[in-house]
Amino acid sequence: DQTPEGPNAAVLVDPTIPTDNVVIEWEPPNNVCSSIISCSITKNGDPSWRTDLTCSGTVTDLVTTQTTYTVDCIKTNNTHVTKSVIVNVLLNYQEF
Repeated sequence: DQTPEGPNAAVLVDPTIPTDNVVIEWEPPNNVCSSIISCSITKNGDPSWRTDLTCSGTVTDLVTTQTTYTVDCIKTNNTHVTKSVIVNVLLNYQEF
């Protein structure tokens, strides 16, 4: 079996609460950090949202609208591994 060449980014979110937090979790291929120099996360195209991150970890963010996160890690051979995740938020309507 071949392991994909990219961080295994996972997003956990409760879609029924539009003001809830989302947790972005990432880890390197095969859980080996020695091949990763640093990682960053782009939020909706903003490359400066989270920078100088370690090869694995979690980041929490407040989400109220559809948001795209891209985890980008630089490897020791100067290549990049990236993975994007899209968080959709469903509004919880209440009748009065």
